[in-house]
Amino acid sequence: MELPKCALILATIVVAFSISFAQNEGGSQVSVHQVEVLRGRDGRDGVRGPAGPPGPAGPTGTNGPQGERGLQGMLGPLGVSGEKGDHGNKGDRGDTGLPGPQGPLGAPGPLAMGGAVYVRWGRTVCPSDQGTELVYSGRAGGSRYDHRGGGANHLCMPDDPEHLQYTSGVSGNSYMYGVEYRSHSQPLQTVEYHNVPCVVCHVTTRATLLMIPAKVNCPTNWTTEYTGYLMTAGSGHHVHI
Repeated sequence: MELPKCALILATIVVAFSISFAQNEGGSQVSVHQVEVLRGRDGRDGVRGPAGPPGPAGPTGTNGPQGERGLQGMLGPLGVSGEKGDHGNKGDRGDTGLPGPQGPLGAPGPLAMGGAVYVRWGRTVCPSDQGTELVYSGRAGGSRYDHRGGGANHLCMPDDPEHLQYTSGVSGNSYMYGVEYRSHSQPLQTVEYHNVPCVVCHVTTRATLLMIPAKVNCPTNWTTEYTGYLMTAGSGHHVHI
């Protein structure tokens, strides 16, 4: 900081005296002095003096307000990997968690035993559905239409019958005949007088079996194995019960 300049002003004072005399009636003298002071011109600036010694330290000022937070610095380089530490001690076993929600119902597995067995009339093979297998094939058989006695239902007689003790020739009073188609209208007219084939089928993925007359569709949650026409004896034939 620049110090102010001080100038030494030398003033020349000129004093002028003016004296006058007067005499009064008593004969005494009176002197009157008039003084006039004249100021001289300012002197020239003096040479700049040396700097004075430093003043004492002032008191500590109060803390200023906190400045704004600076910008985040750049990420430094990745340090060298440290050595692998020792294995820590095994921790305590945690508490048993709550049971989770029940999962979805899985697909039904194959039956270990059992299944459903049925006769498919008028066919020589079983349906090609998965889990369906052929037990045996044969021909439909029953009592003659104009005889009395015999079985109540038609039977699927195997193509390779096996016999126990028997006597050659015709014996006994009951007879078993093959079954033929008899129809004078479509759709079975083309197989008139043909033998009726049959197969016995086993379904491993079914638990029960039901034949529903006068329907071609199964109820909900049931599976259709096969459909066809319901046949019976003629109106003039004997009913075997």
